[in-house]
Amino acid sequence: MNNLSCLLLVFYGKSYYEWNYELNYNFIYWLLFLFGIGLSYIGAKKITVANKV
Repeated sequence: MNNLSCLLLVFYGKSYYEWNYELNYNFIYWLLFLFGIGLSYIGAKKITVANKV
């Protein structure tokens, strides 16, 4: 899928890296993203432990 998106973006005149940097994701965005993944992991772990009891 990644190769297809690169090919399509280059075909339409935009390179993949320019498109990615135009989104301008800053440190706070990635911090919240990783925090959400961490909370999801902890929640899923607690649910599976509760189901075993």
